[in-house]
Amino acid sequence: MPATPILLLTRPAVQSQRFAQQARAALGPLTVVISPLTEIRFLEAEMPREGAVIFTSENGVLAHARRVLGAGRRAWCVGARTARAAEAAGFHAQTSGGDADALVSDLIARGVRGPLLHVRGTHSRGAVADRLNSAGIETHEAELYDQRPKPPTAEARALLADHVPLLVPLFSPRSAALFAAAATGAGAPLHIFAFSAAVAAALKGVEMASLDVAARPEAGAMIDAMAQRIAAAGLA
Repeated sequence: MPATPILLLTRPAVQSQRFAQQARAALGPLTVVISPLTEIRFLEAEMPREGAVIFTSENGVLAHARRVLGAGRRAWCVGARTARAAEAAGFHAQTSGGDADALVSDLIARGVRGPLLHVRGTHSRGAVADRLNSAGIETHEAELYDQRPKPPTAEARALLADHVPLLVPLFSPRSAALFAAAATGAGAPLHIFAFSAAVAAALKGVEMASLDVAARPEAGAMIDAMAQRIAAAGLA
């Protein structure tokens, strides 16, 4: 019988702890190791205060809220969790798709008028502002946080060098690239779960036991993929 797999989480601690709770609720007891590969540092960039705001992550909401609350301002959000965070910060939030592509398409289809402000991190994909501007929707950007890389913890390095199967959900191309660098030459069987095709594409040079892409860009879909892989590979 194969060894019981360990869930290795690489997001910042709060997001990792939340996902661990969701995974345990759905999959039962799991050994979880948290080794964040990035840390969030807030920046003091200029921030226009007119028009609606675009949030593509919770981190953007937190970065904005530490400067000024929403006060009923419209916010277009990627994902329901980001929208809930924006509501809690005082915005009138609207979920607008599960990823940047869906958000851009939705705003164009709705005929939304600018000016808009995309609150983003230093490392961002999707070219949201550029694409909206090209569609005739005036959109500005404010880089209000940085996702700085962190090395894996000693515990994570030991797991990667071991032979116990690891379940590794990855939620962004940046985290996937950082994990790929950390996991080069890993001895552990790596069962990787990508939030999107773009995340999967960022996994360069990693030897994987399996790679599954979530059916939808949602935490629940990631957990569904994990459940299916655990059953298919006999990892329970």
